[in-house]
Amino acid sequence: MEEESRGSPTPTPPEVNPIDNEMPVIHLWSPESFHEEQFIVGNESGLTILFNSLSEVLEKRKSGVIKDKLFTNDGEGYDLHIIITEDVDPLAIPYTESYAAEHRENAIYPYQMIDPVPLPGVNPLNHHAKKRSD
Repeated sequence: MEEESRGSPTPTPPEVNPIDNEMPVIHLWSPESFHEEQFIVGNESGLTILFNSLSEVLEKRKSGVIKDKLFTNDGEGYDLHIIITEDVDPLAIPYTESYAAEHRENAIYPYQMIDPVPLPGVNPLNHHAKKRSD
Protein backbone atom coordinates (compact mmCIF):
# COMPACT_ATOMS: atom_id res chain seq x y z
CA MET A 1 0.00 0.00 0.00
CA GLU A 2 1.39 3.39 -0.97
CA GLU A 3 1.70 6.13 1.58
CA GLU A 4 1.61 9.82 0.76
CA SER A 5 5.19 10.95 0.18
CA ARG A 6 6.46 14.25 1.49
CA GLY A 7 9.61 15.19 -0.35
CA SER A 8 10.59 11.57 -1.01
CA PRO A 9 10.79 10.03 -4.48
CA THR A 10 7.65 8.57 -6.03
CA PRO A 11 7.37 4.87 -5.11
CA THR A 12 7.91 2.35 -7.89
CA PRO A 13 4.60 0.78 -8.98
CA PRO A 14 4.29 -2.78 -7.61
CA GLU A 15 4.07 -4.28 -11.10
CA VAL A 16 7.63 -3.19 -11.92
CA ASN A 17 10.70 -4.76 -10.33
CA PRO A 18 12.68 -1.82 -8.89
CA ILE A 19 16.00 -3.57 -9.59
CA ASP A 20 15.71 -3.85 -13.35
CA ASN A 21 12.52 -1.88 -14.09
CA GLU A 22 10.93 -4.96 -15.63
CA MET A 23 7.49 -6.40 -14.92
CA PRO A 24 8.16 -9.91 -13.49
CA VAL A 25 6.32 -12.30 -15.83
CA ILE A 26 5.80 -16.02 -15.23
CA HIS A 27 3.48 -18.21 -17.28
CA LEU A 28 2.70 -21.68 -15.91
CA TRP A 29 1.43 -24.12 -18.53
CA SER A 30 -0.29 -27.28 -17.30
CA PRO A 31 -0.52 -30.43 -19.38
CA GLU A 32 -3.80 -31.26 -21.07
CA SER A 33 -3.33 -34.98 -20.45
CA PHE A 34 -0.92 -37.80 -19.71
CA HIS A 35 2.77 -37.58 -20.68
CA GLU A 36 2.55 -34.04 -22.03
CA GLU A 37 5.17 -31.46 -21.29
CA GLN A 38 4.70 -28.75 -18.69
CA PHE A 39 6.28 -25.33 -18.97
CA ILE A 40 7.44 -22.51 -16.76
CA VAL A 41 8.12 -19.52 -19.00
CA GLY A 42 9.14 -16.09 -17.83
CA ASN A 43 11.48 -13.18 -18.09
CA GLU A 44 14.61 -12.89 -15.96
CA SER A 45 12.87 -10.79 -13.31
CA GLY A 46 10.01 -13.28 -12.88
CA LEU A 47 12.28 -16.34 -12.91
CA THR A 48 14.56 -14.72 -10.32
CA ILE A 49 11.61 -14.14 -7.97
CA LEU A 50 10.50 -17.75 -8.51
CA PHE A 51 14.04 -19.11 -7.94
CA ASN A 52 14.53 -17.10 -4.74
CA SER A 53 11.12 -18.15 -3.44
CA LEU A 54 11.74 -21.84 -4.19
CA SER A 55 15.13 -21.60 -2.46
CA GLU A 56 13.51 -20.06 0.62
CA VAL A 57 10.79 -22.73 0.78
CA LEU A 58 13.39 -25.50 0.52
CA GLU A 59 15.69 -23.89 3.06
CA LYS A 60 12.93 -23.31 5.62
CA ARG A 61 11.02 -26.52 4.70
CA LYS A 62 7.86 -24.43 4.91
CA SER A 63 5.33 -23.57 2.19
CA GLY A 64 4.96 -19.99 1.11
CA VAL A 65 3.31 -17.62 -1.31
CA ILE A 66 4.66 -15.09 -3.78
CA LYS A 67 2.07 -12.39 -3.18
CA ASP A 68 1.32 -9.60 -5.67
CA LYS A 69 4.70 -9.92 -7.38
CA LEU A 70 4.12 -12.01 -10.50
CA PHE A 71 2.23 -11.20 -13.68
CA THR A 72 1.16 -12.63 -17.00
CA ASN A 73 2.34 -10.68 -20.03
CA ASP A 74 -0.99 -8.83 -20.24
CA GLY A 75 -0.26 -7.22 -16.87
CA GLU A 76 -2.66 -9.32 -14.79
CA GLY A 77 -1.07 -10.06 -11.43
CA TYR A 78 -1.51 -13.22 -9.38
CA ASP A 79 -0.31 -14.93 -6.23
CA LEU A 80 1.76 -18.09 -6.64
CA HIS A 81 1.63 -20.62 -3.82
CA ILE A 82 4.64 -22.87 -3.40
CA ILE A 83 3.63 -25.88 -1.34
CA ILE A 84 6.12 -28.37 0.02
CA THR A 85 4.84 -31.81 0.97
CA GLU A 86 6.29 -35.29 1.30
CA ASP A 87 2.92 -36.99 0.81
CA VAL A 88 2.35 -36.67 -2.94
CA ASP A 89 0.10 -39.74 -3.44
CA PRO A 90 -3.20 -38.03 -2.56
CA LEU A 91 -2.50 -34.97 -4.74
CA ALA A 92 -4.99 -34.38 -7.55
CA ILE A 93 -3.51 -34.73 -11.01
CA PRO A 94 -3.14 -31.41 -12.85
CA TYR A 95 -4.51 -32.36 -16.28
CA THR A 96 -6.89 -29.91 -17.92
CA GLU A 97 -8.71 -32.15 -20.43
CA SER A 98 -11.93 -33.75 -19.15
CA TYR A 99 -10.96 -37.27 -20.28
CA ALA A 100 -7.79 -37.02 -18.16
CA ALA A 101 -9.35 -35.22 -15.20
CA GLU A 102 -8.97 -36.34 -11.61
CA HIS A 103 -11.56 -38.97 -10.64
CA ARG A 104 -10.60 -39.92 -7.08
CA GLU A 105 -13.11 -38.56 -4.57
CA ASN A 106 -10.46 -38.09 -1.90
CA ALA A 107 -7.86 -36.36 -4.10
CA ILE A 108 -6.35 -33.24 -2.58
CA TYR A 109 -6.19 -30.06 -4.65
CA PRO A 110 -3.55 -27.41 -3.96
CA TYR A 111 -6.09 -24.83 -2.75
CA GLN A 112 -7.12 -27.32 -0.05
CA MET A 113 -3.55 -27.33 1.23
CA ILE A 114 -3.50 -23.58 1.81
CA ASP A 115 -7.08 -23.00 2.95
CA PRO A 116 -8.61 -26.11 4.51
CA VAL A 117 -11.92 -24.34 5.20
CA PRO A 118 -14.06 -24.17 2.03
CA LEU A 119 -15.33 -20.76 1.02
CA PRO A 120 -19.05 -20.21 1.70
CA GLY A 121 -21.13 -21.40 -1.25
CA VAL A 122 -18.16 -23.08 -2.97
CA ASN A 123 -18.13 -26.80 -3.60
CA PRO A 124 -14.49 -27.78 -2.88
CA LEU A 125 -14.58 -30.50 -5.54
CA ASN A 126 -15.54 -28.01 -8.24
CA HIS A 127 -13.67 -24.96 -6.98
CA HIS A 128 -10.67 -25.20 -9.36
CA ALA A 129 -11.00 -28.46 -11.20
CA LYS A 130 -13.83 -30.03 -13.11
CA LYS A 131 -14.89 -33.35 -11.69
CA ARG A 132 -15.46 -36.17 -14.13
CA SER A 133 -19.09 -37.08 -14.56
CA ASP A 134 -19.18 -40.87 -14.52
